[in-house]
Amino acid sequence: MPKAVFIIAQENFRDEELLVTKQVLEDGGVECDVAAPTLREATGALGGKVMPDLAIKQIDVSAYDAVVVVGGPGAPTLMNYPEVPKLLRNVVAAKNVLAAICIAPAAVLAQSGVIEKKKATVWKGKIDGKKTSDILEHDGKASFVDAPVVIDGRLITANGPDAAQAFGKAILAQLQG
Repeated sequence: MPKAVFIIAQENFRDEELLVTKQVLEDGGVECDVAAPTLREATGALGGKVMPDLAIKQIDVSAYDAVVVVGGPGAPTLMNYPEVPKLLRNVVAAKNVLAAICIAPAAVLAQSGVIEKKKATVWKGKIDGKKTSDILEHDGKASFVDAPVVIDGRLITANGPDAAQAFGKAILAQLQG
């Protein structure tokens, strides 16, 4: 049975990007865990409460087939934890599925140096006054594609909560393929 781990911010992750995507994977037979910076209850931007299964620093990349970074207004805070970029680089090195939705492709993947020369999408907005698509292209050295879901090899990105269902299906297809 394939396994996936979702990485969420402790506060203000986007609820449906976690819950809808996770449900699609679980319905497809994927075992899913949720990781946050700490083991204390995490709170979504819409008020949802989630008890993480593990802390981000406890993730063993070899135990998972996919790592999914959830967006939301809290996603940029994930870069406050040095284990996050290291973990994501290990995911790419292991050739596992790396997926991110909403603001996470710009706020986390681009800043971690794991999307260079890849095609990706992102929520259209700003982080610290910079357009997220510009962050993808300039900081991440990726090619921005204006689409709900973009697949480039083992990298899957989506542009926000409305794409959560299709995002989950794309991840599931990669894990089953």
